[in-house]
Amino acid sequence: MAVNIRKTKKLFYTLTGGLLVLGVFLLIGLYVAIRIGVISNKYMPAIYVLPFLIVAQVVSGMVLLSSNYMVYFEKTHQSLFIGLVTCGVGVLAAWLMVPPWGVYGAVIGYLIVQVAHCVLSLLLIRYLLARHKAGKLRAII
Repeated sequence: MAVNIRKTKKLFYTLTGGLLVLGVFLLIGLYVAIRIGVISNKYMPAIYVLPFLIVAQVVSGMVLLSSNYMVYFEKTHQSLFIGLVTCGVGVLAAWLMVPPWGVYGAVIGYLIVQVAHCVLSLLLIRYLLARHKAGKLRAII
């Protein structure tokens, strides 16, 4: 199990870095396409929203990568609960942030939801791994 955790951590960091670099290239590509006229100049405000969306999607991808541990420990119902809690946070964030800040409020609320989901999922996985290591949790094999 320790080797699997080590490999997953390495993959986690490699994918995070790779996806962030890809996001930077996407941002640069959009900027260049707008400047040379391939894309209309009216899309220039997207340049300011896109970094938040890129980071949120990278975080979302990391949640999906770590979800294999939930299946391994047969705790997918707890993952569902985390999803419901973060959905509630998302509704609250949209209700509070969209009226005053518009699309920026929506995008920041989305980023908050994704980070909250990632943090809660990783905390639960850490707890499950500790219980498994102590012999108090059975896993499917």
